Amino acid sequence: MSIIYNFIKKKIITKKNGLFLFFFILASILWFLNVLDKKYTTKIEYPIFYKNIPKNKVLSRKLPKKIELEIESVGFNLLKYKIGNIIKPINLDISLLLLKNKMKKNDKIFFLTKKELLENIKTQLERKFFLKNINIDTLFFNFSSIIRKKFFVKHNVEVNLKKQYMLKEEIFTLPDSVTLSATASILDTIKFVETLGRTYNNLSKDVQESIKLKILKDVKYSQISVNLNIPVEKFTEATVKIPVEIINIPKKESIKIFPSTIRITYLIGLSNYKKLDKNDFKAIVNYNSIFDKNNKIVKNKMKVQIINYPKYLLSFKCYPKKLEYIISY
Repeated sequence: MSIIYNFIKKKIITKKNGLFLFFFILASILWFLNVLDKKYTTKIEYPIFYKNIPKNKVLSRKLPKKIELEIESVGFNLLKYKIGNIIKPINLDISLLLLKNKMKKNDKIFFLTKKELLENIKTQLERKFFLKNINIDTLFFNFSSIIRKKFFVKHNVEVNLKKQYMLKEEIFTLPDSVTLSATASILDTIKFVETLGRTYNNLSKDVQESIKLKILKDVKYSQISVNLNIPVEKFTEATVKIPVEIINIPKKESIKIFPSTIRITYLIGLSNYKKLDKNDFKAIVNYNSIFDKNNKIVKNKMKVQIINYPKYLLSFKCYPKKLEYIISY
């Protein structure tokens, strides 16, 4: 009998607890729903997007990326925003806003009052939200004029050539200049436009490929890349003999040099090999170079100077570099 009594007692107690828990939860839900049905005020941060900035203008002063709104609504709506975090950005269309001139003589600085901001933001909020306040008193817009200027493109490449190869001509880009658009204060700091860095090793043929430009902040480019050209060719060694001319000889004196010709050995690209003529070179010795300030002979040899030579040569050297002489009076 005692076992049956204890079982029935336990069931009754458990049933009572279950009923209590059910009504407690139900009461809590009803209380929570009643609380959410009331109006509350809270602060929510909204992102701001600025669009339609006037053409040929740029904002020279940083604007806030977020704005804090003090909003009133029922608890259901606020809870949805707090939990779901579904916040649409505030869009400020600068071209449509009634901007007021801060100074009559300055058409570059404008401002938007708190009242105007409130009116604009209210039109973007859902009707179930009432906007009470914002954390911005006045929003200033500082505009600077955009100007355009052309700059030379400077390559930033390093070239290591294969043995017996040379640059046929200077490395260049097409186009050789680009147009930049920015404020005068920014463009004044720019001297040229530079390409990204690149290295070519063991090069034995021409390079023609696109290369990107280094992009500077707050600057617009007419194009962001150019065509890089690296002309490469084989070179060979050649030798030519040319006469040496004596300059500044006094009329009453004569001078002979030994030898009267020199040998020039040069490295030249194959594309220019056939067109080079020995007359492209000119070698001289200066009579005055053998005297000191007191007009005394102090040098027994004259140094050879090469004053004319083709600019497309890779290198050259002459032999001998100094010539003996005999002066006759």
